Amino acid sequence: MFGIICFITFFGLILVVFSDPLIITDCGNEDDLIKIKNIRMMPDELPIPGNITLSAEIEVNKDLAGAQLDLEVSIQKHFIFWLPIPCSSLGSCAYDVCQVLDNKFCVTGCPPLLANNGIPCLCDTIKAGNYSISNQRINIPAIPGYFSWLATGYYRADLKLRDRTANKYVGCLHIEVTIV
Repeated sequence: MFGIICFITFFGLILVVFSDPLIITDCGNEDDLIKIKNIRMMPDELPIPGNITLSAEIEVNKDLAGAQLDLEVSIQKHFIFWLPIPCSSLGSCAYDVCQVLDNKFCVTGCPPLLANNGIPCLCDTIKAGNYSISNQRINIPAIPGYFSWLATGYYRADLKLRDRTANKYVGCLHIEVTIV
């Protein structure tokens, strides 16, 4: 039994040490509603608190006005094995995308990162087309609270966009990142 625990621990450490600090891939289909054409983040590790530089190209294949979209988020943290992060307002949850965007930006308007790049932030204003940002600096604030040190580590997340009307997935993003 002790040998198995040592092997699992060793394998887990090798996985973390020799894995890329940042992997971002579009895990959807060619005909998806939203396609991630390119996305880059520097540095490769996500500093909290700290700054990152982000570039992205996204293709929207259909106007989103009237869309009924859910974002299903699954997040796992690597300890010795992958441990699911439960839903507690953040984490592995399902979100009504258009409702979240409306609640966040309907009154205040789009954040400067999007507005300065001509990118709409409400479903009713997102039209089919290509959207991009290039080398945008983003400040990542500190995580408040006594246990903020627990945030550091290696994570993976799958973000699946589901059209409730058609009951099918219309976009997918897979991310693996080290938070430092």
